[in-house]
Amino acid sequence: NNNITNNNNNDSSRSGTFSFARVDPTAITPPPPPTAADSSSTATRRRPYQERAKPSHFVAIRLTDRKILRHVRQIQRTFVEKDPAYQRCLVPTARLHTALLLTAINDEQLLLAKEACQEAGVRIRQFLGGE
Repeated sequence: NNNITNNNNNDSSRSGTFSFARVDPTAITPPPPPTAADSSSTATRRRPYQERAKPSHFVAIRLTDRKILRHVRQIQRTFVEKDPAYQRCLVPTARLHTALLLTAINDEQLLLAKEACQEAGVRIRQFLGGE
């Protein structure tokens, strides 16, 4: 299983759950290569894009708050009312999430990353008033 989800409670009144999942590398569009105009201090400190590892995982929080989901459904209805073609583009609210980070994790780092995500999930739930 490539997904790790800390979702011990499916209570939809919670603000969110914490998940860690592999990224489909074909779904990532790389930024254009840097140009001479990109020679700002930030650009010069970074390694060139070609040397960076491609993202393999992302960390996200699932959005489950009923009020947020209700508003998202209203917004989605507005889009579909403007153009019914948008219906096929909608993300089901049951899958709604916000990504916190996109990163490259190799096999040697995977266990450590899983443990870090589990600990972060506990802390996030505590912060949000959960367990």
